[in-house]
Amino acid sequence: MKVQQSNQLINPFGGIQFVIKQIKEHSIDKFIDEQLGSRGAKKEYSISDGLLGIHYSHLCGGSCIEDINTLNEHIGFHPYLKLSSADTALRIMQELKTEDTIIKNGDVTHTFNTHEKLNDCLQKLALKVKTITADASNTLDFDNVITENEKEDAARTYKMTTGYQPAFAFIGRQTVFIEGRGGNTPAAYRMDETLKKCFAGLKSNNIHIEHFRSDSAAYQKDVVETVEKNCTYFYIRIHDRLVKKYISSLKILLDKGFRDSKFQTI
Repeated sequence: MKVQQSNQLINPFGGIQFVIKQIKEHSIDKFIDEQLGSRGAKKEYSISDGLLGIHYSHLCGGSCIEDINTLNEHIGFHPYLKLSSADTALRIMQELKTEDTIIKNGDVTHTFNTHEKLNDCLQKLALKVKTITADASNTLDFDNVITENEKEDAARTYKMTTGYQPAFAFIGRQTVFIEGRGGNTPAAYRMDETLKKCFAGLKSNNIHIEHFRSDSAAYQKDVVETVEKNCTYFYIRIHDRLVKKYISSLKILLDKGFRDSKFQTI
């Protein structure tokens, strides 16, 4: 075995160089600033510097905003990288934030946050880099996901943990819509209003939705009516005791060899 000494700077996050190269080649940093605006000529770091810095940190294993500082220590000089501090990235996030919508339902307080500008930027960016195609027969998957945490505003979820329960819409693996929700807000609560916002944003960017899929939280009259107006086909899991009982009885009849003409298509 040969041992060779080197005076070169060793970077444990060298793989991020390929990501930076692709972002520059597609002018994604400029696109973000065009969509989200300028922080002002006197600011050293742009909005894209802060958002991409967070993105780079996550790709390098960062789990909190302060890990940007660790990345900064190791990354060294890069002609296309302007990495801000964690504090600056937090300030940029504060500048971008929108006010929560608070809805009180009896003794329960529900918190919503929909950032139309960021959702619009997300969809336009997906079209720009071709992770989705506007006029394709797109399938929209919609779901709420519990993100457990112990933040000050985290609420108790139905799983008896604390956290948030944001709503997500995907086309393939591409996120196209996000709505922040408190952890105590059920997925079914005001889902039709959430979907109206989602479909309105997609339509403004001429993104065609052919199919819609969701779980049993979408098994509601208002949701079905909203979905019917915005896509051709929809698939919703039914969670209904009477329907399940009826389907079970049909299966029993078929297993017994019952062959009535009206069941021939089953």
